[in-house]
Amino acid sequence: MTVDVDEVMRQFVNRLVDWHNELYKTDYVPGDYLTTYSLPDLWRCDAEEANRRITLYYETDDACNVEPVPGAIEALIQLQDHYDLVVVTSTDWKFDATIIRWLDHYIPNVFKQVIFTGFWEKSRLTKGDVAKKLGAVWAIDDMVSNAEDYAVHGVPVIMFGDYFWNRRPLTVDGIQKASNWQEAYAILIK
Repeated sequence: MTVDVDEVMRQFVNRLVDWHNELYKTDYVPGDYLTTYSLPDLWRCDAEEANRRITLYYETDDACNVEPVPGAIEALIQLQDHYDLVVVTSTDWKFDATIIRWLDHYIPNVFKQVIFTGFWEKSRLTKGDVAKKLGAVWAIDDMVSNAEDYAVHGVPVIMFGDYFWNRRPLTVDGIQKASNWQEAYAILIK
């Protein structure tokens, strides 16, 4: 089973908002970040500056101390008895040390593998490609585009969370919604 990181296991956006507001004297709220994944558009800067800022954030201790999504750790510890768990994140590979450090701190020894697909890479494999190659029997993700990609590749998927960005209608079968880890766990242990 593949599991996404940001907003599925850890509450990344909340911490990023606080950090950016403090450093750049902005007044963003989490909802601002959840309407677009285009940081240059959101931050009103060019792509190079947005990349500099997100890289700077990932180099802070703050990025390693992002709070877990409620129920994630407990559910994943229990799910490892039923599934081989693999992290599949679209986070860029250059931030791998931060993600691995977070996993090692909050939920060590649960995942068999951590795979970075590199959201900004033009020639990257999609999460659905990766899950199919792994033979995944489930995927958990919070993004509609990723959930649909998994489903198109024949991997049943739980679209996790009740977030602004994942409320649009789904266009592909094979996707179940779970607002929280309790609901996701119930689906996975039927």
